Amino acid sequence: LFKTYIKNKDKISYIVKYIAVKLKIRDLYFKLSMGTGNAAATGILYGAVWIAIGSIITYIRSWISMKEPKIIVVPVFGSVHLIVDFSCIISMKLGHIINVGIRAIPMLLTDNGK
Repeated sequence: LFKTYIKNKDKISYIVKYIAVKLKIRDLYFKLSMGTGNAAATGILYGAVWIAIGSIITYIRSWISMKEPKIIVVPVFGSVHLIVDFSCIISMKLGHIINVGIRAIPMLLTDNGK
């Protein structure tokens, strides 16, 4: 699969972009409880996590349709602690999947013999 991807990177990237535009993410729930045992380090980590989450959500929203996510980050200042709870629903219409298959399979099969 990796060799096929490298060989047909331009064609596959078009397909991936098409799929990304047609995907829908809903009911995104992400809860992160974290602590380092040191209050100052936990505070810095808390800020860094929010920066990372904000950047990731912004990038994902530029490609994929997403309803308002519910994101909770809880700092635990008293102990070393890490709990992650994540769930979401990713949906795509069956017609879009069939359309991608109709476009992708002949495109990939014609170049494999060369």
